[in-house]
Amino acid sequence: MAPAEIEPPDPQVWARCEIYLHGVDLFNHGYYWEAHEAWEELWQADGRIGPVSDFLKGLIKLAAAGVKIREGIPHGARSHALNAIPLFEKGIRRHTADHTRFMGLDLGELSAFARAIARNPPPGPPLESPALPVFDFLLLPSD
Repeated sequence: MAPAEIEPPDPQVWARCEIYLHGVDLFNHGYYWEAHEAWEELWQADGRIGPVSDFLKGLIKLAAAGVKIREGIPHGARSHALNAIPLFEKGIRRHTADHTRFMGLDLGELSAFARAIARNPPPGPPLESPALPVFDFLLLPSD
């Protein structure tokens, strides 16, 4: 039996996209690799180009930064965070100044969060510890 094809997310009804929300939940609980994998499925389904794909790629880069922090590689975290910034800022330029939310998240906050990681990656927990959040930032989607 072939696996079901994943539908690309519709930014107008993002709250119905279980894979997207699962990635948010994984990210918030410190499962950065798993969040990356969930969002990458959607990025692939969306064709890897365009506004939704740029947004997802930015989230993927933030999750990759979390992975690098947990691995004790701050320069890797910095690099991924720096790559996320232009993806979120591209989304900001597509929106009006008073509405920069996309798929429930504020693009300006995401950009600022990525900048903070790039400037000063937080220390990670010991590698042998269970998955723990390394960021003091939660993704809290809302309308």
